[in-house]
Amino acid sequence: MKGKVLLTILLVCSFLILPGISGARHIKKRKIKRLFKHSIILNDHFTGFALYDLDEKKMIFEKDADKYFIPASNTKLFTFYTCLKMLGDSIPTLKYLIHGDSLLFWGTGDPSFLDSGLKGTKGFNF
Repeated sequence: MKGKVLLTILLVCSFLILPGISGARHIKKRKIKRLFKHSIILNDHFTGFALYDLDEKKMIFEKDADKYFIPASNTKLFTFYTCLKMLGDSIPTLKYLIHGDSLLFWGTGDPSFLDSGLKGTKGFNF
């Protein structure tokens, strides 16, 4: 997925830069519109784009440029805060149940369980 996004961005950038290098003085709005229309990634996601010509002082192309977007970093902060409030600063690595003469235990999905860089791996020492 990241590779497709990177490829699309590179194609758009190269399309915008190469005409200037080869001597063309303007970018055709029709070609840019076609790139956006046929892009699988840009059409499946909420994406905004604006291309403004500083020399001519005019907008060349825009797609949802007037829409407001929520930065992903803000969303991550709210997610982190919610998780911290619900889970606390740590989660149990293992849960167990004593059933007769047996001890049944299972993992809880603790991402730090086998991370050698973290201290306090109580579950592994268990």
